[in-house]
Amino acid sequence: MCTLYHAFAGLLSVALRRDREENNVLVLTRLKSEVIIIDGKIEVTVLDVRGDRVKLGISAPAEISVHRKEVYDAIQQARAACEEPAAAHVTEE
Repeated sequence: MCTLYHAFAGLLSVALRRDREENNVLVLTRLKSEVIIIDGKIEVTVLDVRGDRVKLGISAPAEISVHRKEVYDAIQQARAACEEPAAAHVTEE
């Protein structure tokens, strides 16, 4: 098992960078058509690379939502805005 691990480690360009203020970040180098598997359930495929733009294909089970970060942030802000007025109208009897 250890030999298999070292064989894969030699093939992949992987670096785990620890930042004091951020969570750990896994940095992977992938070429067009190569795939990354996350938790055995999610596949991220590099579809195209043009200049500084990378096109990714993401395959995930239906119960896992996948959003761009700016869309996810907007959803979270909308949820928070909907919850605030409801909490403000709660009165104790």
